[in-house]
Amino acid sequence: MVLLALSFLLLHGEAPKQAPSPPAIATRNIVQRLSSQYPKVSPIALTAALQFHKRNQAIMGLSENFLAIADFSKTSDKKRLAIVNLKKQTIEFYKVAHGKGSDPNHDTRLDHFSSRVGSNATPYGFHKMTKTYFGKHGLSLKMQGLEKANSSSMKRAIVLHGAAYVSWKKTGRSLGCPAVEKKYAKKIIEQLKDGALFYHYGNASNNNP
Repeated sequence: MVLLALSFLLLHGEAPKQAPSPPAIATRNIVQRLSSQYPKVSPIALTAALQFHKRNQAIMGLSENFLAIADFSKTSDKKRLAIVNLKKQTIEFYKVAHGKGSDPNHDTRLDHFSSRVGSNATPYGFHKMTKTYFGKHGLSLKMQGLEKANSSSMKRAIVLHGAAYVSWKKTGRSLGCPAVEKKYAKKIIEQLKDGALFYHYGNASNNNP
């Protein structure tokens, strides 16, 4: 095998290109199909989420049924939360709020991410949805940060919950939590509890991780 590769290099002046692996091809096909059927979903975010899920599903105990992507590159008046049904390969979209610390001017755009305690900002990256509880916002769902960029999420009590301000004409802001409309909160929480992957995606900077 090594001799074949060296022969190719001598003849063509470059190493042979490796063919994509079957899992990579499968992910690419899913992304192409879903982004064609659901143009509102970001192919970049969907690819990253599916790849992370495939690599870490077994070792992190991620759900095989659902994953979620909050596309914070979009303004908060848009339905930018994508709930992906991994079994049926369908997507549903909802509004989701970002933290006031990420949008100090309240212009509906997330300016930056942060995991710093006291920042009131949205943390970047991958989370694992864990257990439900009843708090000041009613039924809520705890989130475990899976990266350095969101390592303080549990300490900050970053959770998924319903909030009336998400339904306002100008969507309100949270203290960093991905808040959803109250009328959909129970449905979304039931889908994502006990292990779903939740990706906070965006093209903003990640300040004070």
